Amino acid sequence: MGRPAHDDLKAAFLTATALAADRALAPGRRTLAPGQAVTSEDALSFRTAAAALAWLDANYEELLRVIVRAAESGPSVHAWQLTWALTTYFAERQHWHDWLWTTELAIPQARALGDDDAERRLLRNLCRCQLRLGHHEDAIKSASAALESFATAGDRYGLAHTHLSLSYALERLDRLPEATAHARTSLTAFERAEDDDGRASALTSLARLCALRGEPRDALAHASAAITLFEALNNPQGAAAGHHTCGRASADLGRHEDAVAHYRRAIEVIEAAGGNAYYRSLALRRIAASRRHLGDLPAAGYALREAHRLLSGLGHPEAAEVAAELTHLNDNDTDNQDESWPSSTPSPNSSPA
Repeated sequence: MGRPAHDDLKAAFLTATALAADRALAPGRRTLAPGQAVTSEDALSFRTAAAALAWLDANYEELLRVIVRAAESGPSVHAWQLTWALTTYFAERQHWHDWLWTTELAIPQARALGDDDAERRLLRNLCRCQLRLGHHEDAIKSASAALESFATAGDRYGLAHTHLSLSYALERLDRLPEATAHARTSLTAFERAEDDDGRASALTSLARLCALRGEPRDALAHASAAITLFEALNNPQGAAAGHHTCGRASADLGRHEDAVAHYRRAIEVIEAAGGNAYYRSLALRRIAASRRHLGDLPAAGYALREAHRLLSGLGHPEAAEVAAELTHLNDNDTDNQDESWPSSTPSPNSSPA
């Protein structure tokens, strides 16, 4: 597609570097077609996901400004490609509202450029950020529009991913049989395409749906298979999600020591990838639940205090829920005030988010 003449070199540098950062964060993600992606002779490259995250953190506000400026002077390839390149980062840093408005800005840009493929991709991403914001009905509409467009184009890869996005949307509305059907359709398509990254994502979705449907053994099998694939793909976020689901399935089977091990592994993987305070807090709350089942109230209290510290640092409303859990726990155990992690349960790294 090349760089439009009216776009400046700085925008090209930032867009091309953001695309490189996204490849470092999500190596298995579908890349742009040869000749489609913006290029820059000065673009940076990244050896690790942590380095890519550091660059994106440092340049985030400027990247948003470039999207706005490009759209204002558009139609601009930078507006949609930079938005697309930030997809993994938006999700990792939970910038849901920024993801929404930039995507809504980018879709008309892609349409004005006559880039149907870009519009389809952005519609699918719109579904994903709408889900995160709780706009479930809107997410289903966006996914359905993307599904129709991918089908018209005969894009099997796009169809497979969009079936998965639609599965997520239906899951949020508790339409589990429909969600499961779309997840299975997605998995079959990825298997036929020999796409391990997509297959791992579909297996993760199926694992979660099985857990929700009270099928923990199937959940454990699907999540374990997903972890193997994600580890081979060097995708720590995916592996962490798999361990989290394995933890839930193990707890549902009454295997609480196994559950704690999986949640702790999820925390380790998340931290090694740069750390995500919210997802760490989720795992810590699950650890606390399993420790309570095992009668280890001091360990449960420590995990909840760590979760509360992380959520408070984020200003997250769930911090109040954890505070209430701590109060309830303290009412049942007056000896859990020791701030050290019990020797039977090594402490996860508690570095600031």
